[in-house]
Amino acid sequence: MGKNCCGRGRRAKLARPGFVESVAGLVGTSRMTMMRGECTATIDLATLATRPFDGEPYVCLADLWAASMLPGDVLDLAFDFVGEDGFRTSARCASIDGAMLPHGYLHASRRDLHWDVALPCAYRVRGVAMILAEELRSSAVLQEAFR
Repeated sequence: MGKNCCGRGRRAKLARPGFVESVAGLVGTSRMTMMRGECTATIDLATLATRPFDGEPYVCLADLWAASMLPGDVLDLAFDFVGEDGFRTSARCASIDGAMLPHGYLHASRRDLHWDVALPCAYRVRGVAMILAEELRSSAVLQEAFR
């Protein structure tokens, strides 16, 4: 069951245990799910502009967030990345500050996470299935990347 999400005409799925398993149908596709609270959006990466890294097409995470049309200013949010296998970056490291999104990229078909700045290996998730956004003040956030 869905509900209107923040007046933007989007449908939202209610957050529930096991939601990661419910996106199993996205494995091997160019679709990406983003979630903030109870609001979700599924974006087709093939519809977004790409940037080449080693000759491969990557979509900027900042563009992905904008395309999701989910509520909130990116600078007020922190982001966690969930792999197809259920791995979450927050299980090993702090969530990523929204200011870091312009430095992150997803492979347009494999959904592998790439950064143009040096970060710990836990942030190099393969086959990202979902990106979770939460209020910056409610998470432990990686902020020292540019210090």
